[in-house]
Amino acid sequence: VRRYVRKGIPADLRGRVWFHYSGAEAKLDSNLGVYERFLAKAKELGSRNEFADIIERDLHRTFPENVQFRTSVADGQQLASTDNVPVISALRRVLLAFSIYCPSVGYCQSLNFVVGMLLLFMKEEEAFWTLVTIVQNILPAGVYDVTMEGSNLDQNVLMMLLWERMPHLWGTMCDKSFWESEADGVSMPTITLVTSHWFLTLFINILPTETLLRVWDCFFYEGANILFRIALTLFKMSEHMVMPLGDSLEIFQVIQVIYFTI
Repeated sequence: VRRYVRKGIPADLRGRVWFHYSGAEAKLDSNLGVYERFLAKAKELGSRNEFADIIERDLHRTFPENVQFRTSVADGQQLASTDNVPVISALRRVLLAFSIYCPSVGYCQSLNFVVGMLLLFMKEEEAFWTLVTIVQNILPAGVYDVTMEGSNLDQNVLMMLLWERMPHLWGTMCDKSFWESEADGVSMPTITLVTSHWFLTLFINILPTETLLRVWDCFFYEGANILFRIALTLFKMSEHMVMPLGDSLEIFQVIQVIYFTI
């Protein structure tokens, strides 16, 4: 199966395959009616939900170029109206319900893009349980919570892999070994500010859409290890641009806009 997944899942089957192999389908089957219950709680809480305002603001920033997410600005309005945009209404409901279901996370910017992408391929309740599965089962604990401990751990692992497998590239970005940088807590390459964004968004708006979908195919079947493989591949692809540079700011800028070179 892995061989066929890596070749790319047909678009009309993609949502069903993601939903099944991620484990979200089994989670929904064992929690029938739970989504509706938390949706009702979110509706009852309304503006008293501490995440309601930021979720509402992020709705307008989610795939504005995609025809399904496109909104219109009426005369006298400062923000585009999300009225009569079904996918945005579904996005709002999923994010609000999740903020109640998983209070340790609540809401973290970038989840709007993750859910938005899911909603392009699956139904609303399926997207909710797939989000739950991503946060609670596929990714390390604490990736999206306030401490972002899981995200920091991922970045340490990525930097260790970079140091081990591309020592020449590491040497361009840092004059200490990985272990020395990890120990002092301040010498880690600044590119982790970029790579953490890669992982939080699961490479949305980093990779071309068709490439991204192929990565997600592997992500839902093989797990979070695929994120490290893709990140290392991006570093390898940027090697010829980074190696001649000696300034950490210049390197940061190259890695930050690497998607333009793909």
